[in-house]
Amino acid sequence: MGHVGDFQFDTGSYQLWVRSTKCTAALCTGLKSYDGSKSSTYVSTTTPAPKVTYADGTKVSGVYAFDTVGIAGLKVARLPFMEVTETNDPHGTVFDGIMGMCWPPVNAPKTYFLSLVDNGGFNSPAMGYYLNKGATAGAVTMGGVDTARFTGQLTWVPSFGYAADGSGAGPFIFFQGLTIGAAYTNDTGTTNIPWTQPQDNFLAVFDTGTSYGIVPTRVAAALHANIPGITSRKTASGTMWSVACSEANFGTFGDMSLKFVGMGGEIVTLTVEPAVYFVVYSKKGGGYTCESTIVGNDDIQTPVVQNGPVIGAILGNAFLQKFYTVFDWSTNRTGFATAVREQNVTPNLVALNTSTTGTGSNASTNVFRNYWPATPTSDGESTILSNIGGYALKGAPSIANLASTLTSIWMLFA
Repeated sequence: MGHVGDFQFDTGSYQLWVRSTKCTAALCTGLKSYDGSKSSTYVSTTTPAPKVTYADGTKVSGVYAFDTVGIAGLKVARLPFMEVTETNDPHGTVFDGIMGMCWPPVNAPKTYFLSLVDNGGFNSPAMGYYLNKGATAGAVTMGGVDTARFTGQLTWVPSFGYAADGSGAGPFIFFQGLTIGAAYTNDTGTTNIPWTQPQDNFLAVFDTGTSYGIVPTRVAAALHANIPGITSRKTASGTMWSVACSEANFGTFGDMSLKFVGMGGEIVTLTVEPAVYFVVYSKKGGGYTCESTIVGNDDIQTPVVQNGPVIGAILGNAFLQKFYTVFDWSTNRTGFATAVREQNVTPNLVALNTSTTGTGSNASTNVFRNYWPATPTSDGESTILSNIGGYALKGAPSIANLASTLTSIWMLFA
């Protein structure tokens, strides 16, 4: 027997937490909850786990526990996780918990995925991710990629780490690229967003655990300014843009692009079309409104190390849905290729190797030098790592509003 739950895979956080029968919050009432007393491998503790506050205001708190956790038969014994005892999570009918997938800070428990990597449970320490058309379902491939789910080769963006000198070297926490430009392209040409190097550069976290593509307000405003008739409004998520749309004018809307430092120092451009970044709603009385999922928000901007660029963007499923995205722990990079999002595609699961990696080789910190000049610092390493841990807890992206990948995690009660 076992506890089977639907968990969200979240590359924007590292914690594994599950709603527990110990939860006293009203939002836990009547929902499926993990009951450790039914497991012979369960170990309880009274040690408080770090509280987690997501960018949408969702909060969870609880205590550490240990149990055997498995996905598709791949088990990790005595894995630490948080048994949630208090939460204001409004998504309980969708998810039983969240499985964080990014690198944990020093002295934090290892994730399920990295525990399997250390135990030799995977052919390669990589994870492939895609969403279907409509973003109502998708799949995660652990230990490799599904080559049937993308076309062409993967293009790679190296992760920018948290070295004390701001060089981009490790330690690593998030899969994040150094963003160095943006552009809007339509039938009349390309408009490059004004950009001063290196002051305007920022880090963008590639995150499966949030809905929107959140970027600095200045960048979002400049991208949307090229769309005739579009209007903005303030929301709890940030500044959002919408426009009356129809078949007649939808084709006049342009593509939005963000530019990143590539594995060899080249510029990697990721582009999303109107059909990707717009959500279409019916209006009362007829007609349609196109609402952009590219949101302007400056509140998430966080300087993690003294000499490094700020975390300024969270690129969630609204942005990632166009791509088959590969998170590669072995060389600290994120790969992108155009996703095959149709249903009933026969999988072709392979390890990440020279025939599937595509363009880009292992990156050194030198690739960032032209876009972020590193400088010495007197900060101690412990201070830097503390800041990283604080951001991973307080700045982790919001729980998805768009449907995200649901995968059953089997907590075995042996």
